[in-house]
Amino acid sequence: MADFVQTYRSAALGRELVERGTLQLKRPGRMRWEYVHPEKKTFVSDGKSFFFYVPAERQVIVREQAGEQGIAVRLLSGDGGI
Repeated sequence: MADFVQTYRSAALGRELVERGTLQLKRPGRMRWEYVHPEKKTFVSDGKSFFFYVPAERQVIVREQAGEQGIAVRLLSGDGGI
């Protein structure tokens, strides 16, 4: 388990956002991101699908991991060589 800080610029809000939480990784392709600040949310990958849950919205978004994956997903899942 590791703590993380994610910083990105939101086009919709027109400003930089900083989120914090914990990350758990397990090969092949399984990961769990628990965001705790500024809003609770959970992102999970079982190696085949992505699940994104925001308690405030009371819904889960599910996406298949079909096709080409981004470099971050490949590195975190152990599929990308460093």
